[in-house]
Amino acid sequence: MGLGLFLCSGLEVFGFTPILACSIGLPTTLLTCWLVWSQLVNMLTSIESQGMISLDLDSLG
Repeated sequence: MGLGLFLCSGLEVFGFTPILACSIGLPTTLLTCWLVWSQLVNMLTSIESQGMISLDLDSLG
C-alpha cells in the first residue's frame, strides 16, 4: 500500500493529476508485486525440488 502511494505521489510531482497518477501508479505497483511474488514462488519451488544447488550461479559460467 505504501509503495503504491509513493509511486502515485511521485507521478503527481511530475504534473499528473491525482486521479491519473493513481490510475497509473496502483496498477503498476500491483503488477510489480505480482511479478516479484511469482518469481519468489518459482525460486522456492526450485529449491524444494532440486535443493540449494539449483541457485548456484557460479556454476553457470
